[in-house]
Amino acid sequence: MVSLSACSHSEPGIEVRTVEVVKEVQKPCPGTPPVRPEPLGPLPTDMRALIAALGAKLGEYTLPGKYADQAEAYVRACPPGD
Repeated sequence: MVSLSACSHSEPGIEVRTVEVVKEVQKPCPGTPPVRPEPLGPLPTDMRALIAALGAKLGEYTLPGKYADQAEAYVRACPPGD
């Protein structure tokens, strides 16, 4: 015969509590990533045509409202690592 009297104690029983914990979860980015301009392609051999092609391609990246501005707006809306 086994006695269970050794299991009795004067401490209160286990208390179950529900605790609400607020955790921030990753939200989808509200911004839209910009579309990178198409690659330059074959370079013209004529110097004037080459300068014009390079200038036009540079403009696709740097002119107001183009790729660089769109990329900056996207990073502001969806900062990396946040």
